[in-house]
Amino acid sequence: MKKLVAILCVIFNFITYGKDINEIKSLIAEINEVVNLNGETKRSDYKLTYVFPDFIRKDVLSPELNKGEVYIYNKDHKIVYLPLFDQRVEEKLTGDDNEVLEVINFIFEKEKSDVEFKEKYYAKKIKEIPLKNGARVEIDKLKEFENYLLPTVYKVYDEDINIVNLKVKSYVINPKVDIKELADI
Repeated sequence: MKKLVAILCVIFNFITYGKDINEIKSLIAEINEVVNLNGETKRSDYKLTYVFPDFIRKDVLSPELNKGEVYIYNKDHKIVYLPLFDQRVEEKLTGDDNEVLEVINFIFEKEKSDVEFKEKYYAKKIKEIPLKNGARVEIDKLKEFENYLLPTVYKVYDEDINIVNLKVKSYVINPKVDIKELADI
């Protein structure tokens, strides 16, 4: 879960680049992820849908074994659907799971209230973001999408160990999404 918190923290660190962050109500990102744990490398692709302020849906696209898995974080609940077992589990968010939405909303607030942070981001001088959970994120590449400056290549570290490398293939900003439809699995 620490990995997901770090990923979401960077993805949703979309400090505006020409447009005000308050205009973002939803976002879809297609992500390629490489996880390095205990000397093993695991690759996956997924689509992440976020609706402000407290809804996230992660749809696993690959590898084939995990294809179709769905993870939903909605307010204080988490839903996991595993198609391999045709199993749907719903539980209350706790601990690291609950931090996911807190981190995203914290970043929205930081962008609004921290002028120095905002200025450094626009100048592309923020290359590393420390997270509350002890991890840190290195931003390797920023690119403009629909007048928003967004990270496209970055690495997540737990202390000095590189645990995740991410490449965002695409962003869609403010697509029309229906939370009820997205939460129905």
